Amino acid sequence: MKAISIRQPWAHLILCDKKAYEYRSRSTEHRGDLLICSSAMPKVENTVSGHALCVVELTDVFRVNEGNYEMLGLDAPPLPEERLYAWKLENVRAVRPFPVKGNLNFFYVDDALISIVENEENNGEKAQSWYEEYFEPLLYKKDK
Repeated sequence: MKAISIRQPWAHLILCDKKAYEYRSRSTEHRGDLLICSSAMPKVENTVSGHALCVVELTDVFRVNEGNYEMLGLDAPPLPEERLYAWKLENVRAVRPFPVKGNLNFFYVDDALISIVENEENNGEKAQSWYEEYFEPLLYKKDK
């Protein structure tokens, strides 16, 4: 599967379905499933670094400009010489996290490594149990 590394806390927000757009300096022709992996650095408290987190569907890519930056919730449009693209992410599906060595560009991850969490595991006690088993042990905690 095609994959991309995203820094924390942004990767975590995508996993939690609280970030619908990823902003990049380049466009892509790719549409469809995309594995979201968290970058190893920087480490952000209560997030998982250096792991595959979820699969999303990349449904659209468009240039950010004066006509759409407010709709995207951005403070200001990019400068004329800047290229900024919004990648629309939908249909977030958590995966059982596994370590991934990321890359600055797209890279590929063996499909056999990807185990999507079934919908029934996303609700109530099953969701809590799944979180405690797979994610909680991987959370970065600052030394006190």
